[in-house]
Amino acid sequence: MRGRAIENLLQYGFWVKRHQEDADLSDVFDVLRLRFAGSPPLALAEYALLGASFYQLHGLNVGWTKENVSQVFPQSKTDAWTVGFGAYLRWNSAHPLVFDILNPHLDFAVEHLSLFKEEKNPRNDSIAHLGQHLLDYYILGFVDLDKSPLARFYANTEPKYWSALFDHLGRMLSKATELKPELAERCKAFFEARLAAENVEELREFTFWLKAECLEPKWRLTALSRILDVKKGMNRTVSMLVEDLAKLAGVEPDLAVECFAKLTQGLIGQSYFYLRPEQVKPILKIGLASKHEKTVDAATFALDNLLKAGRSEYRNLDAIKDDGKWN
Repeated sequence: MRGRAIENLLQYGFWVKRHQEDADLSDVFDVLRLRFAGSPPLALAEYALLGASFYQLHGLNVGWTKENVSQVFPQSKTDAWTVGFGAYLRWNSAHPLVFDILNPHLDFAVEHLSLFKEEKNPRNDSIAHLGQHLLDYYILGFVDLDKSPLARFYANTEPKYWSALFDHLGRMLSKATELKPELAERCKAFFEARLAAENVEELREFTFWLKAECLEPKWRLTALSRILDVKKGMNRTVSMLVEDLAKLAGVEPDLAVECFAKLTQGLIGQSYFYLRPEQVKPILKIGLASKHEKTVDAATFALDNLLKAGRSEYRNLDAIKDDGKWN
């Protein structure tokens, strides 16, 4: 019941603010002040609601949130802190306006990951969301790659979290139509750092990076080629990658054919893999018709790999029905 009361109090504050931007909300924060000082102590449900609503509280009263952040997230009460800050991480994005206020708690979270319960569902996993907040703050320029909470996050977590973060950034980039140059450079620097780690489980999550039209086609294809030198094939998402390679073959034919040739290395010996012939055909034909010997060799190598993998339909490329959107 106290949790519901806190929720209703905050909804009241948001409702007033929507209708009157400069409204005096002292009554809302008087109630919160009494609740922190009152009895019985705040329940975990109340800490969860306050944590999940912390950014909205900041919008209602910046001064109050700065003064009371340690009460909303009390590090001396680890159970309350874990519930409250975990709720904040799961229900909020990385907001620049609250970075300075919450930076000590981000540091604390990185050093006390064991406080969070590991969840099978990534949407409920506070550790995964902590990584997303730190990565987003890095992209926005608030933290560095080295000697930062983000670096310590990688040092203190397992590759499954690295994979989730690599995929997280790729998906964000794939939805962006354009990117400021400084943000693009930070994304590329992040890629270089993760490529240097050479973790195969992480690098296989490059799929959505290749779709990111906010980054230059040449950079994306070169990045994929370098990953394939480490990964030696990406069987799980090969069909999605080939779809994008078919689109990029008209822009960067040599690199697209090179990447496709490296992809086919991982197909030999696989009991099953799915490729759409109408997507493969333009890549191979562009490669075989190239004036560059290296590209012709790469296309020939890729075709040989497909035939070795039992895909006899590629013996006659002209017999494959064209799909207009790949031409």
